[in-house]
Amino acid sequence: MIGVLIVLIIFAVPLSAIWTEHLRQVRQMELETRGRMNDEVLAEIAALRQELQSLRDTTTQYDLSFDTALQTLERRMQTLERRVQTLEQRIVRPLQETESPQYQRNV
Repeated sequence: MIGVLIVLIIFAVPLSAIWTEHLRQVRQMELETRGRMNDEVLAEIAALRQELQSLRDTTTQYDLSFDTALQTLERRMQTLERRVQTLEQRIVRPLQETESPQYQRNV
């Protein structure tokens, strides 16, 4: 019986060493796979950041373009309003001066 126990101990030591080495290698492969996945994820995050920056730039350009167009329209409206006001003054004053008293409004 002691002989069988000695044989088992002799074979158990190398087998446990082989098993632990195998487990270590499996664990190392898992970590390397995760590391590669982490690198891929980091690359994707960097690409997304670049896209987001590009979208921000585009949005800013459109915002500035819209603001410029709006300011142009406001200036044109102000110019038209001044012209209309000037024309009204030119037309209404002479009419008021030439109207007969019977057609004038009492204010």
